Order: sequence, then structure tokens, then C-alpha cells
Amino acid sequence: LKLVPRPRLVSVEVDATLPAYAQQAGVAGFLNGEGLGLDAGERVIGASSPVLAGSDVRVTLRFNKPLTRWIDAAALAEEQLGDAGLGANLERIDDGSAWRLSLQPQTQVLLTVEPRDEHGLTPSSPSVVRLEVVQDEPPAVAITDPARDEAVVRSAIINVAGEGRDDIALGDLWLSAVRAAADTASVGAQPAAVGEETELARAAAEGLDSRQVSAQLSIESLEAEPGEEVWVWALATDVYQADGQARAPARSAKRVLRVIEVTELEEQIRGELSAVRRAAMRLEGQQRALSERLSENDATQREAAQQEALTRRIDAQQGALDRLSQRIERNRLDGPLAGLVDDAAGIAQEASEASDDARRSLAEAADEQAGEQTNSEAVDEAMEEATQAQDEVRAALSDLVAALDRGEDAWVARRGVERLLEEQRSIAEDTARL
Repeated sequence: LKLVPRPRLVSVEVDATLPAYAQQAGVAGFLNGEGLGLDAGERVIGASSPVLAGSDVRVTLRFNKPLTRWIDAAALAEEQLGDAGLGANLERIDDGSAWRLSLQPQTQVLLTVEPRDEHGLTPSSPSVVRLEVVQDEPPAVAITDPARDEAVVRSAIINVAGEGRDDIALGDLWLSAVRAAADTASVGAQPAAVGEETELARAAAEGLDSRQVSAQLSIESLEAEPGEEVWVWALATDVYQADGQARAPARSAKRVLRVIEVTELEEQIRGELSAVRRAAMRLEGQQRALSERLSENDATQREAAQQEALTRRIDAQQGALDRLSQRIERNRLDGPLAGLVDDAAGIAQEASEASDDARRSLAEAADEQAGEQTNSEAVDEAMEEATQAQDEVRAALSDLVAALDRGEDAWVARRGVERLLEEQRSIAEDTARL
């Protein structure tokens, strides 16, 4: 009778070497180095850090006694490792008391360690060595400004910005633009790029995992005409290499700038101003109703909250006017329309400030009335201030409506004259051809 111990895993060591490109970029956060000892006493043995896909990994398994044969590399790769074990090599070292698995994993490694000795004995329970493997993904890249597609005129100078992010490290980030036009000889043809893309700006990421780049784009410089488009992208590379070859740049979704006539842009802006005018009329009515209720009842936090809600709605219209002002500036429009939008934005700001003053006074009056000892004089003063501020809100909103009305009347008259001149030029051209 011969008593022999069962084979048992006593230690696990992992050596990992990052791919050359990752070493050069100084990538951190992954297994990288020699002699990383793992706790062999656990049922599932894992490392605290993941493995970067493509790293050279060596897993050394030490047992309590020599094993003449465990399993060959081909069987190990086929039965357990799958894609993670491509190119795996398994070697017996130290007279069989240790076995070393070398591989370049692309997916998670799950290695079940259940050796069998020459007597057919196996461990009382198998161990599992697990290595999490993280793929180096392509960069994510986006155009951040303009935030959406928009219509522009030939004189426009557009601020363009892009952002790139990568899970490891970026290489370069740049902006590119091209003119696009439809084939006029083909009815219903979609716009297509004309000529080569123009690089607008480039930034080296220098190993960062995120980077921004910005530039100014002159529509006229690309010779884009009304009816055509300008397409803009952000592009980025990362530091990844496979067999010495970098991957193709990642490209954002394109931002489309549709080129239109100045008159069409003005009509669009006028349409949005009309929407602001209608909103201002509704807000003035809402403020009037709030003022009437206040004259009939004491101030409460409910009235203060309603006034605050009105302030937010006024702010929304001021925001719309600010965006219109920025659009006018981007398109280099001048004349009465630009002045009208700036004036309207200023009036809207006055209404917002007055509404906030009314909200603050209403809250003070409500707090004073809710106290154990009400100071009637303080309540009356706060109520008077609230009423005055509410009157200022109504006056400012009425001024806003009136300003937009005047601007609309002046524009209609000017557009009538322009159309008349266009008709006269057309008649003159027809007469000249006779």
C-alpha cells in the first residue's frame, strides 16, 4: 500500500508585457510587469488589474509535486481558452512541478486547473485562473459646435469644435470640411462631396485620453453657393498598432451646413421672432393674472413659486433671442434685424430681472406672514415692492411685443420694396432680350 498526496496548486504567478505601442504611450491601469503573485488558495484566482488585449502574458502554475503530463497546449487552447488561447504555448518546467502558459489573449482567460498525476489522482476541487482582458477600442469622436445642422449664408464664419476620447490614448484630433453639391443635370440627386476635404485644424493629443480642437470656418472660402452644403467632421486616431500598422482614423457623424440666400435666413429669423412675440403676449397675460390674484389675497409661498415659474418662462424666451443674436453674428448679418434682436434680448432681460425681484419680495412677505410675530410694516413694504416689480414685468413684456411689432412692419415694407425692385429688374432684362 502506497500513500501519495493528491496534486494541488500551490502558487500562481503572472508576467505581462504591454504591447509596444502601449509601452511607448506610458499606458497605466493594466497588468504590466513580472512576478505578480496571485492567491492560490481561492477557488477562483484572479488579478486585480485587467490585461490589455495583445499583451504578452505568461502564467506560471506551481504544484505540490512534479507532474509528468498535464495537458498539451493544443488541447488546452481548444477545450478551454478559445479565442483567448490563439498562439498559446504550454511548457513543463522545474521537473514538472511547474507549468508555464504563454499567450497573447484577445478575450477573457478562464483556465480550469485540474491536473492528474501518474496515479490518476486529481485535486479534491479544481481551481480556476481568470484574467480579464480589455480590448483597445477605436476613438469616439464628435462635433460639439455647431451643436446641430443649420442653415447659413455665404458670408458666415462658423466656430467649429470637435472632441475626441479614447480608452487608452489618443493620437491626433483634427477637423475637416468639404463642399457638397447635387448634380444639377439629375433631378432629385442628393448632394455629394466636391473635391478634396480641407483640414481646418489639428491637435496632437500627446497621450491624453481626451482632447478638443476648434477652428473658424469661412463658408465663402470653400466657394459654397446657395443651394449647396458644407459638410464638417471631426476625426481622430489613437496609439493602437497591430503588426506595426495603425488603424484608420475614427470619423464623427457629419455636421451639415446648408447654404441659403440672405433673404431666406432673414425670413427664418423673422419666424422665430414671431414665436417670441406670441410667447411674450401669453406671459404678459399670465403676469396680469398673478397680479390680480395678489391684490385679492395675502402673499404665500405658492404665489412666490408661480412668479418663479414665470421667470423661467421669460428666461426661455431670452435664451431664444440670445441664440438668434449668435446666429446673426455667425452669418455676419448687419442692419435693422441685428439691432432688433439685440434690443429684444435686452428687454427680455429686464422682464426677467423684474420678475425675479417680484419673486423675492413675495417670498419675503410670505415668510414674514408665516412667522410667530408678524411685522405688518415689513409685510406691506414687501408687498408694495412685489406689486411694483410685477408692473415692471408687464411693462417690459408689452415693450417687447411692441418692438417686435415695429420690426415686423418695417420688414414687411422693406420686403415689398425689394420684391418690386426685383420685378422691375426682371422686366428690364426681358425687354433687353427683345
